[in-house]
Amino acid sequence: MSRLRVVTWNVGRLYSPTHNNRLLDEDIPRVVDVLDELGADVVLLQELVSARQLGEIVTRLSRARGGGAAFEG
Repeated sequence: MSRLRVVTWNVGRLYSPTHNNRLLDEDIPRVVDVLDELGADVVLLQELVSARQLGEIVTRLSRARGGGAAFEG
């Protein structure tokens, strides 16, 4: 039997002194590392600032996995 691994993640900051709960650009490499470790087949992310951030995450994750990542945004 095949298994489908799905990850949903609110990548924003829960506690922020500026009340900015969106993903910061400097956190993108760590997000990619965690997603790569989890090895999910489907990833759903919330609290991104822009499609550019999503594109960067997909590009980095694709490189980490040897290609094959895609997104719809």
